[in-house]
Amino acid sequence: MLGNFPDFSPYTDRVFDMRLLRVHDNKLYCQNDELQSKVFDATDGFNPQIEDIGKRGYLDRKLNGWIFEAYCDQSLARHRAYDGEYELAWTCADREDSPFRVPRMIVPGWRGQFVISSSSHRFIDIPQEFQELCQDLVYDPVPLLQRFMADLCSLSHSKACPREDQFSALSPEATRRARHYWELIAPRQPRLS
Repeated sequence: MLGNFPDFSPYTDRVFDMRLLRVHDNKLYCQNDELQSKVFDATDGFNPQIEDIGKRGYLDRKLNGWIFEAYCDQSLARHRAYDGEYELAWTCADREDSPFRVPRMIVPGWRGQFVISSSSHRFIDIPQEFQELCQDLVYDPVPLLQRFMADLCSLSHSKACPREDQFSALSPEATRRARHYWELIAPRQPRLS
């Protein structure tokens, strides 16, 4: 039973600290640090990178199976004894503060890096016309506005340094265009308190 498998996290549907041994017939053959082997059904169409074979990482449960994600820093390891209510504890060879805690949904990046969300919630009215424009594109207005903010601020959410809020700019060109637009509208807007 997977729930009794030592590396299973019931809060995130992830199995941490696994080494991907091979992939065959849509099955992921893995082994944990205690050399316990486990076979997982891969998500349809999942093809891991050939360089991920032999690497440590985690398995993430999707709707119809599992995918394997290699740790960006191969020295990362879970340290369950220091888990908090909302954080998972990790160790990393390049961090002096090991073990360290990270919000549950984040897998630390290179040298254990991550960005804690400092986002604040604001409520704004969204005009019907803007909502209709978004509906024509089959797009929710909130992620669209969040993308604009990420582009404007050139935010980066990557495997090497994941962000808790997952905000990430689309491209340098999108950042340039967002900043150009910002320069056009910002002087006319009152300062928010």
